[in-house]
Amino acid sequence: MKKTLRKILTFVLVLVVTLSFTSTVYAARDMEYMPLAGTETWYAGGGKVGSFYLAGTNLTPVKTMGDSGKLRVYGTADASNNGNPWQIKVQIIDYENGDILNETVSIYPNDSGQVFSVSLDVVKGKQIQIYMYYLKKPSNYAYINLCYDLR
Repeated sequence: MKKTLRKILTFVLVLVVTLSFTSTVYAARDMEYMPLAGTETWYAGGGKVGSFYLAGTNLTPVKTMGDSGKLRVYGTADASNNGNPWQIKVQIIDYENGDILNETVSIYPNDSGQVFSVSLDVVKGKQIQIYMYYLKKPSNYAYINLCYDLR
């Protein structure tokens, strides 16, 4: 009876842990890579793009500008560093030709967190992707919170 109960509890625990993980986004630097997620249109205003673990390199799905204005992509990156400095680079890439339109390197106001912000002028219909990668890797994967505003 105890063995059966232990097996059932183990199975339930494994299931709960498995379902509670945040999915990791993997992407390639190759501009011919097509993300599996759908595209979206960003209009004036702003919002949260999403949260994910930065595992190596990451390329967002295509973002189409629904309005013209100043686009700012910003966010935070949190990871333990065990005393080792780490940083990420964030680039806004032109979807049509792969050109880097603007880029920034995260800064670290404390031991575990990083902040970043990158801006550029966009016109309605412009298609971009956001590319992120480690310059110096932390002791574990960084958890990214990515947001935007378009004014």
